[in-house]
Amino acid sequence: MPYDLELELEGDELPPYEIFWRDHYEYLKNRGYTLRKRYEPDWTPSWVYGDKKLVGCEDSCVPIHWAILDATRDDGTYVALKRVDLTLATQEIEVAKLLSSPEFAEDPKNHCVPILDIIEVDGSYTAFIIMPLLFFTEFAPFETIGEVIEYCATLSTFFLSGPTVSTPSQYLPQDEIVRLKQPPWGGDRTVPEHLIPNAPPCDPFLVDVYCIGNIVREGFVEGSKDTKPKQGFEFMRGLIFDMTNKDPAQRPTMDEVMDRFEKLVERLDEWTLRSPVVDTDDGLSILGALCHWAKQLIYVVWQLPPIPRAT
Repeated sequence: MPYDLELELEGDELPPYEIFWRDHYEYLKNRGYTLRKRYEPDWTPSWVYGDKKLVGCEDSCVPIHWAILDATRDDGTYVALKRVDLTLATQEIEVAKLLSSPEFAEDPKNHCVPILDIIEVDGSYTAFIIMPLLFFTEFAPFETIGEVIEYCATLSTFFLSGPTVSTPSQYLPQDEIVRLKQPPWGGDRTVPEHLIPNAPPCDPFLVDVYCIGNIVREGFVEGSKDTKPKQGFEFMRGLIFDMTNKDPAQRPTMDEVMDRFEKLVERLDEWTLRSPVVDTDDGLSILGALCHWAKQLIYVVWQLPPIPRAT
């Protein structure tokens, strides 16, 4: 979901990064994708009339990321549009098409978001990648440690199939792998290699290792300013520490990560895997605990595995 209700615009003018979307409103509508009313060329804020409050008005919500916006396809499907600068992301369109092709889309190791459509704007260096509109992972809380284990395994899957090697930030033909890439890129602004003044090109694969480790570190092991650490994940601390090492040369490869991760998980018993995901300084109420374990006992009777596998 590309909007945060806490981010609101009090005035009636769009900021510069949203003007781009307003200027492409009619173009995208003619291609079958309608943006929200906020981006209509003659938009007037709904809260300036009557007794409406800005909070709660749909057209007060602004994008969390300047390059991503939601839209409605002509058939009513909600989609996400990603703005791509073809002068910078020279391979992104090619890679997007490749990973959404039947050959790769059917591979169970391919967890990339499917591409629904690609629009290249004639006479410009702008393109739009159309994807399903997804929620943040926090939107539906994890119930068990086993669910988090599957989530981590999915994040860390190193997709290797046929002639192509891929990771979350870099997808290249195997015989044309560019090992070094000029930073910054990606959504994680804490990557040590990217924080160096005048940062030199660095290994994108080791950046991926850091980014995945940091997701797990902030979401479960150590927490962050927005999330608290969770009970039951101390067994991952050593691995996560190595994955987020400030020195990229000291980080494990993704193959090494998966090997260590699988060995750590093998040591966990079924009841640990079925344990609830709660903050380290919190816990379930008596009623909540009874409901949780009653559900887990039913799953045991039904012979459902403690680590649900993504399908």
